Amino acid sequence: MASSERRLVMRDRTLPVPAGSLRLAGLAFGVAAVLVALATAVRPDVFDPREFSVWTPFAAGAGLAVWIATFFVERRLGREVPTCTAILGGLAIAAAVIHNAQPMWGALTNTHLRTWNVYHYHIGSKYFPELGYRDLYAATLAADDEWLAAGGEPEAGFAHIKHTRDMTTYDIVTRRKAAKGFDRSVFGADRWEEFGRDTRSLRPRLSAEMWEKVFTDWGYNPAPPWTVVGRPTCSTG
Repeated sequence: MASSERRLVMRDRTLPVPAGSLRLAGLAFGVAAVLVALATAVRPDVFDPREFSVWTPFAAGAGLAVWIATFFVERRLGREVPTCTAILGGLAIAAAVIHNAQPMWGALTNTHLRTWNVYHYHIGSKYFPELGYRDLYAATLAADDEWLAAGGEPEAGFAHIKHTRDMTTYDIVTRRKAAKGFDRSVFGADRWEEFGRDTRSLRPRLSAEMWEKVFTDWGYNPAPPWTVVGRPTCSTG
């Protein structure tokens, strides 16, 4: 009897479907739209990722306040209040939109690129047959040395990189030592030229100082499934 009563109570508290769900979804997205509009009006540069630390305390505070209010309202009424959940959902949607809008738009318009990751995980997987896990940095510098010797513009490549990480020992070594230790013969001629073009195409997207940090990072080190998926995917373009 007690189990049956519990089931009845749960049925009484169930939201009508689908009309109720659609209404709550509309409320959540409406709240999100209003919050995004207000945030934009108050701070036009709110979509800039550097503003994250400015608006997140307000978003977290608002979410906490709604959650606490929901807790007391539902206990006072003795039932769930789906409207409060929808408002919390709207806050979450607004926060996600504000935080991700600029990077997502930049990705769609090719104005935003996580160059650090692209270099390691796109280039690294595309040329994995030649580079494996250890030779990304050394090969990049060897290709750059060859290109510079052929008359390439130093500012367009990596001439400013003087040190890099040896991914065999994990020590920081000189550029000359790393490049000299790379076996160029693992590449075919066309593939080698393509590798040089691919790496140099990323050069303008980061400052010289950031590239110095890139070359002392920890190389190409994804989980094995990424290489299985990434190699054919990244080799298509």
